[in-house]
Amino acid sequence: MHRRSQILLELKMLDLGVVPNTSHMKNVDKELSMMTPEDARKAKRKWRKISRKATKNFKDSKKMSPSQKKLAVLLMLNRERDT
Repeated sequence: MHRRSQILLELKMLDLGVVPNTSHMKNVDKELSMMTPEDARKAKRKWRKISRKATKNFKDSKKMSPSQKKLAVLLMLNRERDT
């Protein structure tokens, strides 16, 4: 992913209220632990909502690994960014 598109994608994630994380290997536990419990809960709920939206068109979305769901979210946000 190009640096410019990565930055735009992270800005889109911030606009949606989720912790920006475009790396497949990085976990957001550290960032969530720095938030208040209420804010962390909101961010987690928003991530789950976006994740469900991104994976609802996949046939085996229930069997997807967390990294596959994350990739689906990133692809969806990247498509929305281009429109």
